[in-house]
Amino acid sequence: MSVDTVFHIPSIIVYDGKTFKVESIGENAFAGLASLCSVVIDEGVEVINDKAFNCCVNLRSVRIPSTLTEVGYGVFSGCHSLTEIIVDPRNKYLDSRENSNAIIDSEEDKLLTACSATRIPNTVRSIGDYAFSYCSGIKELVIPEGVETIGDCAFLGCSSLCRISLPRSLHGIGYEAFVGCRALEALFIPENVTTIHESSLFGGCDRLTYVAVDAANTVFDSRSGCNGIVRKADSLLIAACPGTIVVDGIAGLGNECFGRQKIHNVSLPKSVVRISSSAFMGCNEIESVSVSPANPYYSSPSGSNAILTKDGKNVVLGCRNTIIPEGVVEISENAFSGRVSDEVLRLPEGLLTIEPYAFSGCDGIYQLIIPQSVTSIGEGAFCRCRNLAVVQMLCPLQIIRPYTFGDCNNLRVVSLPDGVGKICDTAFKNCGKYQTIRI
Repeated sequence: MSVDTVFHIPSIIVYDGKTFKVESIGENAFAGLASLCSVVIDEGVEVINDKAFNCCVNLRSVRIPSTLTEVGYGVFSGCHSLTEIIVDPRNKYLDSRENSNAIIDSEEDKLLTACSATRIPNTVRSIGDYAFSYCSGIKELVIPEGVETIGDCAFLGCSSLCRISLPRSLHGIGYEAFVGCRALEALFIPENVTTIHESSLFGGCDRLTYVAVDAANTVFDSRSGCNGIVRKADSLLIAACPGTIVVDGIAGLGNECFGRQKIHNVSLPKSVVRISSSAFMGCNEIESVSVSPANPYYSSPSGSNAILTKDGKNVVLGCRNTIIPEGVVEISENAFSGRVSDEVLRLPEGLLTIEPYAFSGCDGIYQLIIPQSVTSIGEGAFCRCRNLAVVQMLCPLQIIRPYTFGDCNNLRVVSLPDGVGKICDTAFKNCGKYQTIRI
């Protein structure tokens, strides 16, 4: 197909003497089709399903029929060249009002699907899930007054977006709304925002160094210039960026608040009494961690580069340079996820429990030695360690749980002791290079 060809998606297909009615465009139906330049969807088609035109990188123009009633999420994600979206003015359910180059739900005034040339009309009340996802051509965007909610992943992967202005009318921000906005430099949260999903809101926003909440906001703040979003009710940090400082007065770190951030140092004050197990999910470059000696719940023994419970028995957070101190009996969920660089990881004798996903994604590990003292290893504890080749397990576990070594693609040698009771079906899922299994 020529790049300049207008491609019609028909509502009726005649094949082998039979007539078939086309009512919907399937999920990923045209995904990655680089030859598409201009698409006209004929009258009679009623539904476009999720990601139907995902990554059609040369697609420039789309015309939507009057019969279309439903649009899935991420329909035009990754269509970098798309600058024209026109909905037939006779459509009773959808529109592209004011030459907005978008698809808008006419009844709910919700912007469902956008492109790099979209202009948000001031009659829009909400921005839908994945609406601008992977619109890499957008550099600046002003969301007009009247918009009240931003949906889940609304600006996911908008890699060129460096400035965005949020309106005073905004009330809620959805799950991972700005993940992957690598050029975003600053964000100001208006006074009327009362709902922000506790998630990796700014994951992959590598240049984001300034985050501030309006001082008049009654639900959130950015106290002491912390460059983060703190929920006032419980002083929980719910969203952070590479420029965030965990200041005294922050009581907890929420789920994935630092998720997928390029940070190198973590220093926690005495006020932090709660650390979510996923607070640093995907933060693979952390080189040093510490906590104030005055903290009543956590400790950081000299030379350990780790955060432990106050009694010194549980590693809560480790990093690339952690030395596990003597006396540790438990390693918490996600404690070292993605952050161990030792080629040979010899866990200390005396360790009893390894919680789920404790060492998941640690690609630096080549050989793993688990001591005889360990009595429990959680699900997925060493999954996705892609360079792990040799496992020597000295402990006779009652059960090796699901996905414990899942997706360890280079695992070649596994040595298990007498006394292992059960190996679950997926314990070694997708470990396809076995040369030796010794039981």
